Formats: sequence, C-alpha cells, structure tokens
Amino acid sequence: MSTPTDLLLLFLMVFPLMFSPGPSNLLCAAAGGRFGVARSIPFVIGMDVMVFVPAFLVGTGFSSVLKRVPDAFHYIQIAGALFILFLAWKILRSSEAAEDQRLQGAAPGLFEGAMVQLLNGKGLALLLVIFSQFADPGRPSWRVALEIAAALTIFSLASHFSWLTGGAWLATRFNSPKAVRIQNLVYALLLVGVALSLAIMGVIGS
Repeated sequence: MSTPTDLLLLFLMVFPLMFSPGPSNLLCAAAGGRFGVARSIPFVIGMDVMVFVPAFLVGTGFSSVLKRVPDAFHYIQIAGALFILFLAWKILRSSEAAEDQRLQGAAPGLFEGAMVQLLNGKGLALLLVIFSQFADPGRPSWRVALEIAAALTIFSLASHFSWLTGGAWLATRFNSPKAVRIQNLVYALLLVGVALSLAIMGVIGS
C-alpha cells in the first residue's frame, strides 16, 4: 500500500467479510474446539497461503484471465460448497467424541485449509474489486500486488486465529460430552447453511 491511509481503507473494506462468521472462520472455530490451537495451526496456514497466492496473481494480471471466463466463479462456488459440506459431515461424525477424546483423531492440515480458501469464488470476486480500487498505475504492478496480498494475509491471519482461539476457549469452558456434541452440531449446521448459500449463488449466477 502506498500510504497508511490506503492500508486503513483496505482494512475497513475487508473487515466485515474477513471477521464475520463465514465458512473459513467457522471451520477455524470448529478446529480449535475439536483439536486445540496448536494442532490446528497447519490448517490456518493452508488457508492463509491461499489468501496470499491468489491475491498476488490477481494483482499481477491473472484477473484478465478470470474476466474472460466469468463462469469460472460459479463453478468454483459450487465446488467450494461441496467441499464445505464434506467438512461439515466430518464434524458431525466427530460429534460422539467424549471429553477425553477431544484432542484425538486427525486434525485438518495444510491441504484442507488451502482447499477451503482456494474454492472460495466469493473471495476471488472480492479480489477483483479490491484491485480495481487500490491499483496504482504509477507503480510496478508486482509491488502493488505484493503489498495488497501481504496486507490481506495479515488481516486474514488475525481473523482466523481469533476464531481458532475462540473455538478452543469455548471447548475448554464447555467440554462435557454433551457440550462437545452440541458444539459440533452447531458448527456443522452453520457450515451447511453457508454451503447451501454458496451453491445457490453459483447455480443462479451460471
């Protein structure tokens, strides 16, 4: 970003989307509650690598390719919805975990995190809007792309770790077998709702 004001404006622009209970944030909360913060870090890193990479590619010219294939957004949305449904199903399957089993099992890793973020068609569309507002023709495109991608990644990390630690805190306060089942059910149902919304938008848009 060329000035601190630009950085502030970017933060204010993306804050409602990045810090609201979207699919990636809900998955962070679920992972924190089910596996704890430390074991969920690879999942968060996978998501935020896929914040940085698409942002940098869009900023350096990949957006022109996406504009020539507008239907790609809709297919990405549908694919992302299906993947989120799959993760919601995995959370539901773990709803029988007892208190002493909360940190057992295979935690989601880099790949799952990367897939969640990569299949976020809404996120790709947002990147086009961001670069349309903050592009600076007077500076090298790679430098502007790098600055914006780095800023978005930092904002995203802050959001994801907030939800991750919140989910872990909730699990430690309410960690009876019944409470674990209720938490997993709530997370899964919220994700199903998000996935259905994404799928509907993808079908309508196509």
